Amino acid sequence: MAVDLETALAEALPELQHLRRKVWFRVAGLAFGAFTLIWLLTDELTRFSPGVPAVLMLLFAFIGSASHWLRLKNEAVLLPAVGSVFGLTHRKRDLNFVVDIPHQVLPEQGCLRQTDDVFAGEVAGHHLRFAEIRTGRNNSSPTHGANTVFKGLVIDLSLAGQSLPLLVVNKHYVKQGQESGIATVGLALCESHSHFGAEYGLWALGQEREGERRDFLRRIVELGPNIFGTRAFLVSALLRDQRLWVSLSYRRNLFSASGLFAGQKRMMADLRQAAKEIGLVLRFATELLKAERGLSGPALQVAS
Repeated sequence: MAVDLETALAEALPELQHLRRKVWFRVAGLAFGAFTLIWLLTDELTRFSPGVPAVLMLLFAFIGSASHWLRLKNEAVLLPAVGSVFGLTHRKRDLNFVVDIPHQVLPEQGCLRQTDDVFAGEVAGHHLRFAEIRTGRNNSSPTHGANTVFKGLVIDLSLAGQSLPLLVVNKHYVKQGQESGIATVGLALCESHSHFGAEYGLWALGQEREGERRDFLRRIVELGPNIFGTRAFLVSALLRDQRLWVSLSYRRNLFSASGLFAGQKRMMADLRQAAKEIGLVLRFATELLKAERGLSGPALQVAS
């Protein structure tokens, strides 16, 4: 994979360098203008006007904004390149993915939802989509940390056969009375499991296949921390209509690139990190399929 990543970077490098030069040219022009203005505001060489700090603040704010803009542009170039190494396509935003997410996958049904980096492809012969998702309350922006309801991964996996409706939810997010959250209407609580201080429930129709469902609950709850580390934990998993949807809370920003001060070595490090994170998601998806196979029938249980 290292050779593929180096090739991907080599192909993307001309565009990345053009963007970087373009931003640095504008930063240099603004810096020249700012220091010219400071010189004009200065009464004497050692005596500055009160307006000087404001000019400097505006200059630093512009540099920060320029770096953020360049980081997004770098991601738009680098992430499709690294995704192609795994046979995945990449889109920065995808409204269709947001629309497709069932209500029982994310908390706060009325929340604003924002995608960041949507990948699509296949894993073990099953269609796969996954994205970073951030949701916020209706009266705020999803990007405002204090009002963020969910930040993490949402994974959509196609399945080979039909399955009875089944829902696994962190009980902290279960809708209670008039409170917003994930609704479990029409399903009965069949199993419970505690992991790292969180309580999870499995809701389903009927009581058949209790042993398989108990094992599925345990495995799917423990997968996130086992693969991504203890900062990742399951919020919801919905098995319905030949699809398995999973939401995994993960506070750290995934699939990111550096901004204004990124050289070729830094970009290569960004590619390697993104490749590592995509690899973890693919491993997670593979384990999800194994857990579902143990639930779906004796023949598949033998195969796994």
